[in-house]
Amino acid sequence: MNGVAERLNRTMAEGVRCLRLEAELPKDLWAELAYTFIYLKNRFPHKRGKAGPRLRSHNYVKKYCEDNNIKYDAQQFNFHHQVGEPILQSHTDDDDSSGLENYHTTI
Repeated sequence: MNGVAERLNRTMAEGVRCLRLEAELPKDLWAELAYTFIYLKNRFPHKRGKAGPRLRSHNYVKKYCEDNNIKYDAQQFNFHHQVGEPILQSHTDDDDSSGLENYHTTI
């Protein structure tokens, strides 16, 4: 009866289990991992939507501009984050002040 919902629940449970075991995290982080899994799942292209939400929003903006005679310049819309680009950087003078070798957080 609820095959789609049951399949999503099973996929989410398996995905959360894999995330938790791979990262060796405690079981009490299950809810946060479920949010993370669904967040990531919603951002990847899939069969029904044909594209992720960023691509859909990009196409919507392009169509809106064309329909309203607005010049569309894709360079002005920066939808892509560079993978591996540092998000957090050290604000100290000494690189070894924290005792960590790699203080950059990347996606």
